[in-house]
Amino acid sequence: MKTVCFKNDLKERLFFAEKNAAKNFNMPVLSGVYLETNKNSLKIISTNLETGFEAAIPAKIYKEGRAVVPVRIMAQLIGALFDEKVTLESVGQNLNISTEKISSLIKGYPAEDFPKLPKIKNPRVFSVSSEKISQGLKWVYNAASNSDLKPEIASVFFYVQNKTPLKLVATDSFRLAEKTLDHTVKNAESFILPIKSAAEIIRLLENKEEDIQISFNDNQINFSGKDFNFISRLIEGVFPSYESIIPKKFSADALIKKDQLIDALRSASIFSGHLNEITINIVPEDGLMEIKTRSGEVGEHASRLDAKITGEKVSLNFNYRYLLDGLQNINHSEALLRFSGENRPLLIQHPGDSSSFYLVMPMKNI
Repeated sequence: MKTVCFKNDLKERLFFAEKNAAKNFNMPVLSGVYLETNKNSLKIISTNLETGFEAAIPAKIYKEGRAVVPVRIMAQLIGALFDEKVTLESVGQNLNISTEKISSLIKGYPAEDFPKLPKIKNPRVFSVSSEKISQGLKWVYNAASNSDLKPEIASVFFYVQNKTPLKLVATDSFRLAEKTLDHTVKNAESFILPIKSAAEIIRLLENKEEDIQISFNDNQINFSGKDFNFISRLIEGVFPSYESIIPKKFSADALIKKDQLIDALRSASIFSGHLNEITINIVPEDGLMEIKTRSGEVGEHASRLDAKITGEKVSLNFNYRYLLDGLQNINHSEALLRFSGENRPLLIQHPGDSSSFYLVMPMKNI
């Protein structure tokens, strides 16, 4: 194999390849990136057997061939080069990487040992714009569980119903986020995507404007763009039935400046205890939201913020981190907080967009 390509193209794809490679002492080839010349392009593949990444970049091919080398080493080297063009040439199972003034040889693995990415059999297929899927995943991402003990909630639920808009949902049992996309999917079924795979899709779709084809069966899924494929396993199991906990009635609404509320929560966090607890008091007659917290070791703190409030007085305790995660997703100068009563969930929304919401369960009195 001998090929010449642009450094920045290679660097960008190696970033994603490294994310999807494995540290597997029993199969060291999984820590590698598979490189193969194909007509006027260089194919780049990595996998950890749970996810797989494939991309192609433009390249001038002098000799066809393939190679597998440790992706971390190659990514570090390409990132440190200052020349625009890079020459890749296989030497046995090793790879020589050179520019006009630099030459390096990376020891590789037998290319025939690298596993092939799986082909999805009998897939259900639909397409959606990269912007819609990216925005939807970003909205729900923080609400998913970080623990692998319950895989069905360390995930994003793609709720597909024929003739109704596609919904993305995530929950860790303490908060829940839902985003309804302006997109209808026909002849498909709901599925559960691992949260780590959702994070990769968010990174892959950054600054892309194209339609993404989604192909899946009961076990695997493939997200395909113009120059990449991302394959992931799917979660087996049942996503929690969540719709019954969404409040239908509200005892108080508060419209408040988002950045002021974020700053107030961050200030209160300095004085919160190990449970990250803060208290929110809603005082409708004064048009105030009060945020209070105290710690036996640090002291106590209170903030009072002006807000447009309708409804009854409310006093609830929350984990401030959960509130911050929900507020930071809102692309608006104001946030709408909807309280559903004592020991009932708080619903956070963009004030002019009912297609998404973020639900936070209150903490018990401390």
